[in-house]
Amino acid sequence: MKATFDLTLMAVLMQQGRRLDRLSTGMLLIAVLALLAIAIDLVAPGAMAAIAFGACVVIGVVQQYVATRTDVDARLIDAMARMDDPRAAAIALDQSLHTLKLVKADALGRDWPARWRGMVTLLRAQAACTLAQMLLLGAAGGSAWLHTRWGWA
Repeated sequence: MKATFDLTLMAVLMQQGRRLDRLSTGMLLIAVLALLAIAIDLVAPGAMAAIAFGACVVIGVVQQYVATRTDVDARLIDAMARMDDPRAAAIALDQSLHTLKLVKADALGRDWPARWRGMVTLLRAQAACTLAQMLLLGAAGGSAWLHTRWGWA
């Protein structure tokens, strides 16, 4: 019973990556639209703002990749939590992932703490990408304002 609860909790925590993904996707859209506006000369926010918008797009794409992996983990853990024997489910999952060449042979049979460390690392990377996007959008907006107002950057 305890293992099922722990897996359910793990799944719920990993599902928080979906919120990060929605926020990041919104920022990615803003940055892409800003770059398009710059490209067709609708606005001229300055070079620093354009660079910050571009970096936001790059980091947003990285976040999309990490979000995909985080979501897969959340769904797999949720499915395993619903199974009668989570240990057998983990073994079957490892075999499937190895067959698909998504996991190396030395990763087979990992214990739950090792799996959790890997999943949390992905979730933290996703959060770091989202935070970086926020900072870059703020920097781009500040740079654009300075350029427009004072002719800086």
